[in-house]
Amino acid sequence: MAKAKKTKTKTKTKPKTKPKAKPKTKPATKTRAADFAPAKFQVRENGSFEIFFDIGDFDGDLEVEDAFAAADLTGNGYDWEAVLAPALQRADAAAFAAIEWRGSEADTFVVAAKDKAPLLALVGVLRKVVKSDASLAAAIALHDPERT
Repeated sequence: MAKAKKTKTKTKTKPKTKPKAKPKTKPATKTRAADFAPAKFQVRENGSFEIFFDIGDFDGDLEVEDAFAAADLTGNGYDWEAVLAPALQRADAAAFAAIEWRGSEADTFVVAAKDKAPLLALVGVLRKVVKSDASLAAAIALHDPERT
């Protein structure tokens, strides 16, 4: 009997592929406006960061005008600084030291920092202060009269 001829069959091998690159994750420090609410956030031309709010931003939510008036204050940007600066200093001295104070003008509270973290700490304090009329009154009672 004749021997069957062996034929070589070529098996196709898959071409080597490069391993898929891991997807790049977004940095955890991505800024969202909601992170700074109720204040507003912006980046300054020099690359530093700023938060601000108008004194009317809390109208309807709290009795802001009455609370400041009870302490013989008007509730302008300077008065908010006089309330928030010592509150932040008590809560987080490092954040307090990193913030550029004295940016407030008339009816607008404004502060800046080279990093977002101190501003986020200040927003945390602000949220506690404006949580209720009672917390606002308590914070106003502890204001720094040298800042008004």
